[in-house]
Amino acid sequence: GQGVAILLGFAGLFGAPLLIFIALFVWLGAAGEAAQEDLNALTRGLAASEHRFSHAAAEWKADISHRLTVAQVELGWAFDIDHDRALTVVQWSALTRVLRELVSNALYHGHAGHIDVGFRLQGPVLVLQVADDGDGRAPAAWAHGLGLGGVRKRVKLLGGEVAWRENGERGIVCTV
Repeated sequence: GQGVAILLGFAGLFGAPLLIFIALFVWLGAAGEAAQEDLNALTRGLAASEHRFSHAAAEWKADISHRLTVAQVELGWAFDIDHDRALTVVQWSALTRVLRELVSNALYHGHAGHIDVGFRLQGPVLVLQVADDGDGRAPAAWAHGLGLGGVRKRVKLLGGEVAWRENGERGIVCTV
């Protein structure tokens, strides 16, 4: 997908303008496929009458595993709940979109080689943590665009808080 587009575009710089044109279509196709996957997942979820937390987490893990396998990034997954519970459509949708955005940020902005996702549900309190080993540093200095703004808005809608911090010498940890 995007790697092929970069190679074609680079080759096109050396006298083959047709390759640049082809690279653009490959790049747009990869972006379109990702958008279609997002839309399909959200549509399936919104059509369901109820989401058990454990089932939603299994779907999230499968989705993220697929995305990270394609990107050649390792996934660490932890899921610790003291009880299973039903999620409303609003809760499911917000958590799905927050998780997808945090993983996307680690992939595309942080260039992570490994991403850890952890869920802990104890009583009424859910903690989601996404940590990576990417290039991200100094989250307090980040410009907050639509992605981070959307994460903040959805977490607030759920009655929660979100915080980013550096992950030791390399990467970022986001705790919801």
